[in-house]
Amino acid sequence: MSTLYEFDSTQWPVLQSSTEVKHKSGLLSASAQFICPANNIVIPSRIPSSEGEIDNIYPPPSVSIQNGWATINATGYKKWGQNAEIIKNIVLIDLYAYAQVNFYNSEKLYEQKIKTTGESATVKELSSDLPEMPELKLFGKQTWKIQEVMEGISPAFFTGNFNDVSPTLTTEIMSVRSTNFGSLNEIETTYELKAVIYFGVYSTADTPTIAAPPQ
Repeated sequence: MSTLYEFDSTQWPVLQSSTEVKHKSGLLSASAQFICPANNIVIPSRIPSSEGEIDNIYPPPSVSIQNGWATINATGYKKWGQNAEIIKNIVLIDLYAYAQVNFYNSEKLYEQKIKTTGESATVKELSSDLPEMPELKLFGKQTWKIQEVMEGISPAFFTGNFNDVSPTLTTEIMSVRSTNFGSLNEIETTYELKAVIYFGVYSTADTPTIAAPPQ
């Protein structure tokens, strides 16, 4: 059964249907379909939503005409909260270990890379600035001894710290993506945990004295 409309031209277009989604980032997106006579097309300037009318319509509405009627599809965006959507994942990361070794008056910086697990996070927020860095955690083993990382450095031959050492944890930005929704901007930033251990300085336990060459 068809519907008969007797609205004045000032009341066009007529809302037929609408749906909305509230995203965790604080973005509300609403899609709506309107109709009006094909010879009196009126583009909607607002879309109703549970958070009030939306006047930020983006992109421009599309219009299709059939059987003397114009169907207008429009999408609008509004900020509904101060939320930030944070998605955390457990990923494999590199832990970089360093030690300064003085071996018979020869200095060298030793480096070793350890595979371990930590967190990464993707944060979405309605803003023009980067979201605040989230706190990320290291999983599994939390401390290391120098012998576990660099087997050749042992208390039998070197002096230095042979107790457990915890890594220094920092969070770094891996990627940034900005998406425009009309007058609103959503920033999506991916952060990853970085871990570094500096064990300190190790010297040979008995460094011989090297005589000066004869003059």
